[in-house]
Amino acid sequence: MELDPIELLIYLIKSFIFMGIIFLIAQGFYYLGNLIYKPIIYMVSIIGNIIMHIFNFNIAPFGTFAIILFIATGILWLGSFLNDEEKILAYEILTFIIWFIDGIITLAAYLDYQSNPTLLTSYIGFGFLGLIAPPFIYIIANCIKDIMSYLFDFLFY
Repeated sequence: MELDPIELLIYLIKSFIFMGIIFLIAQGFYYLGNLIYKPIIYMVSIIGNIIMHIFNFNIAPFGTFAIILFIATGILWLGSFLNDEEKILAYEILTFIIWFIDGIITLAAYLDYQSNPTLLTSYIGFGFLGLIAPPFIYIIANCIKDIMSYLFDFLFY
C-alpha cells in the first residue's frame, strides 16, 4: 500500500496544526495560572508582554506607527458593517472619544514611567486595550440600549 504524497502532506499539516494547538493550550494554562494569582495586573501585563515580544522593539518608529494605523483602520472598518448612518456616526464618535481618552491615559502613564520606572508591559497593555476597545464597547452599549428599550416598552406599554 503506497501513500500518495498529497495525503502525506495533508497528514503532516494536520499533525503540525495539532502540535501547535497543544502548545497554545499549554501556554494558555501557564497564563491562566498567573491570571488567577493577580487577575487585572497579569491580564494587562500579558497583553503588553505579547505586544513587546511581537515588536521586540526592533521595529523603527515609523513601522510601529504604521502597524498602529493598520490596527486603527481595521477597527474603523468594522463600523462599515453597520447599516444605518446614525449608527455609523455614533460608532465613529465613540471610537474617537475612547482613543482620545486612551491617548491621554497612555501619555500620563508614559510620563509616570519616566519618573517612576515600573513594569512597562502594563502601560503597553492598557494602551493596546484602549486601542481595540471601541467595537466591544459599542456592542455592549448597543445591547444595553436594546435591553433598556425592551424593558421600558414592557413595563410602560
